[in-house]
Amino acid sequence: ALRAGGGASDAPPAATVAVTPKGVGQLWLDLRGLSNAKGVEGRVAAGAAALNKVPAPAVHEALLELFNGVKAKLDTLGVSLPQGAAVDAVLVEEQVAAEVLKEAGPLGMPVYFLRVNDPDAEANGIVPGALTQDGSAIMGTIFDASTGKVVGGFSMNAMQARLSGAPREVRQVWTPETLAALGRDGAEQQPLAKTLPKDVMLWAAALMRGKKRSSS
Repeated sequence: ALRAGGGASDAPPAATVAVTPKGVGQLWLDLRGLSNAKGVEGRVAAGAAALNKVPAPAVHEALLELFNGVKAKLDTLGVSLPQGAAVDAVLVEEQVAAEVLKEAGPLGMPVYFLRVNDPDAEANGIVPGALTQDGSAIMGTIFDASTGKVVGGFSMNAMQARLSGAPREVRQVWTPETLAALGRDGAEQQPLAKTLPKDVMLWAAALMRGKKRSSS
């Protein structure tokens, strides 16, 4: 099944000690309005809404819709859903993180939020504008909604800026430890997670890639 793995004043305060969730290669469902807006008009409306009151997404409903959509898509290809957890966490706007946590917490679903202009970013090992191993630029800091602690840096690949639609909204999350190690020892570093909007095609492709890797 497609299930869980494992306003600004409502959000927990930032912590100065970074924490690392479970292992790399996670897939997070990005439920932020701007990431899921359709077309130019939709993005404009979502951007305007972000300046005012952002509605909290219904996590259970979103997971169910995504599950049904991905399952239907894979059924047409004659492929079954991979076993185990598919969505490892959800990413939401900071101002609704506490509200979303009330629903997602009992489901065992971690909730994270993005802060673009974090005054303590560099002190937490997140340097805005720094480039990751694949050329992605760090554009913000990810926090754990349940603890308020830093999880990592949020990045966008330069190639994605040239895309349109849902593929443009795919992002990566890098832990402070990984960012500190980039270019230091020459070893290949992997992001903690990839965030994807609620798009059936993106999730079906991501799950199939994960299934192939696990079987190889």
